[in-house]
Amino acid sequence: MKWTDSKSWTKSIDRVDDAEQEYQQACRTYGADSSEAQAADRHAAAEEARHIREGAEYDRRNR
Repeated sequence: MKWTDSKSWTKSIDRVDDAEQEYQQACRTYGADSSEAQAADRHAAAEEARHIREGAEYDRRNR
């Protein structure tokens, strides 16, 4: 099974999408230069990095 076919991938990409939406909302509400938007941007970047790490680990385990 490939990473993109797994339930873990779906959960992981949903976290990335949720974090990106949180960032977009913070930009609309507080402005792109606000500390809230910057914090949400860091969270989105962390979720994306986590998604990539999980995918690499999944692929390594399932070779």
